[in-house]
Amino acid sequence: MSTISSPLEPAVRRIGEQLFRLSAGRIPTLFERGWWSQTALNLAMQDRVFKTQLFRFIDVLPSVTDDDSVITLAREYLGDGNTQLFGAQWGLKALSATRLGTWLSGKAIRSQVEQMARTFIAGATVEEAAPKLTDLWQHGRAWSVDLLGEATISDREADRYRDRCVGALTLLARVASLWPPLPLLERDHLGPIPRVQLSIKISALTPHLDPIDPEGSYR
Repeated sequence: MSTISSPLEPAVRRIGEQLFRLSAGRIPTLFERGWWSQTALNLAMQDRVFKTQLFRFIDVLPSVTDDDSVITLAREYLGDGNTQLFGAQWGLKALSATRLGTWLSGKAIRSQVEQMARTFIAGATVEEAAPKLTDLWQHGRAWSVDLLGEATISDREADRYRDRCVGALTLLARVASLWPPLPLLERDHLGPIPRVQLSIKISALTPHLDPIDPEGSYR
């Protein structure tokens, strides 16, 4: 197996080792906000089923308005088998045994999930995300936007997703035209790289895709 060497490799290794030394032994405790996100993400990396359930839970949580339902959903989505939500499952059960415990645990779960979601979601809308994307660019970081809510079961939903993609590209192209040039992000060994990148889920553009009939799907 060949290795790829470049003038940047020593600097990348040096910075990586420095970050590792600075973070060595620093694990958030149960009472720190970072503990919840780190624990859930660690579990998601180890367990594909948990990862799927976790993001389904994050997706449905905004529609839940009362703390009892938050606890119920947490158990239904993430309490199966040995998979544990943000720590020991018995802790969630013990807390929710009382009205005060339900309120506290419901609020805590909602707060931690919202914090974790903000790690991945730049904004509820493209307009809201634009300042954060601008900040990433100004700090020398490229990105790709992924519009949430891609489930498509009708032509109307497919058209709506298409329009959202076009709207996102139009808005972000206008915003990106005001950014300062960054040659490192705008060109690679193959040529120019667009400033705006949008990840598109092909199956969201039509409800008629069938993996068993790819030829029919193409038509």
